[in-house]
Amino acid sequence: MLKKGKLFVGSLLSVMLLSGVVAYAGTNYTWNESRTLPGGNGNVTSSIQVKAGPGAADLSMHATAGLNVDVRTDGPGATGSYTRNVRGGNTYRPSAPQPNGSDVHLFFSSDLFSPDSTITYDWRSN
Repeated sequence: MLKKGKLFVGSLLSVMLLSGVVAYAGTNYTWNESRTLPGGNGNVTSSIQVKAGPGAADLSMHATAGLNVDVRTDGPGATGSYTRNVRGGNTYRPSAPQPNGSDVHLFFSSDLFSPDSTITYDWRSN
């Protein structure tokens, strides 16, 4: 019986990790996170991090398929202002007005006439 319980817990943890449900501590970077950003003013969100301290988030864009994208932080009770014209090869500090201890994610948005693109980045809520 104990073996079945361990197997269940192990399986549950594996599913949570694969589905991106687990939140990261905000002081650690997520490395090479990749998302498909729909074109035509589409949007996609990053993984969730728990905000650990005051101040802006850190974002290092690796690739945006040569397109400009917009990004802001989003979380309970507060939304950061957009950082516009984000491109691969640059670092940014999006505003992060969410309170410490809250779940925060990045909200990426494409331009109205842009095609779908793959974006790759590292980020931390702080």
